Amino acid sequence: MNTDQVFHKVVEFKKITQILKRFHTEYEFSAQDAFVFHDENTLYAFSELFPSFKKVTQIHHCQGSRYNEFKAMNGYQNEEMRKILNYIHQKSLTKYIHFGFPSNGAYEELIKTEPDFIPLLENKTLHVLYNGYDRKEDIAPSQGIELLANKIKKVCV
Repeated sequence: MNTDQVFHKVVEFKKITQILKRFHTEYEFSAQDAFVFHDENTLYAFSELFPSFKKVTQIHHCQGSRYNEFKAMNGYQNEEMRKILNYIHQKSLTKYIHFGFPSNGAYEELIKTEPDFIPLLENKTLHVLYNGYDRKEDIAPSQGIELLANKIKKVCV
């Protein structure tokens, strides 16, 4: 990993941390609140700031692992970046119990591109939310979203 990439990640986490602190000041986050994240970077920064909060879930939107997305967008492989991105992802998979995917394919692609994540997902609550709808043909929002929200609210603290 080159120095520019490391610098970018450090700056990114500092910015995310500052934003989360500002939101916390404004909204007074509580361990009783439920939090839903759509990226590992914000989830990682949140977990560093609020390590005791348990009502947290992540919706995984990538086509495979975050590193797989990195390779697709940048057109090259970088083992150091893989280590950093997988560390961030593994931390969230280890700490939290609820994870959502917009399709079965998103889940399958994640474990296909990073088979090491399989044991980390074994005792987790996984939800396929189809981007808010049960199927393309449905016009009503998915009951899965309501069920997931209720499960997150009920997590013991």
